[in-house]
Amino acid sequence: MYKKSDFKCVDGLYYIGDVIDVDGNPWVDEEQLELIILELNNGWEDYQAAVDQDNQRYENSLKLNDGWEDLGPEYDSAGFTEEDRIVNGQYRNIQPNK
Repeated sequence: MYKKSDFKCVDGLYYIGDVIDVDGNPWVDEEQLELIILELNNGWEDYQAAVDQDNQRYENSLKLNDGWEDLGPEYDSAGFTEEDRIVNGQYRNIQPNK
């Protein structure tokens, strides 16, 4: 987000050549600078709001993920859990008691 203080000022003229080219002249008066700043910052609040919303979603997802370990056993690609045992290098599925 741009402010007047971001631009070099000499004798009431502001240097904008590093940011935008206006008719080949990098120096503008204060009134033109204010209009340029409005145009450059157009949509900034919307962008910042979207970034804040994304950050909030991320923080909320981290809070939700803290409880994942309590949701039950994790299965590998073959459908076995960590509680399944390996016998002679092969999985043996332990059936729950019925």
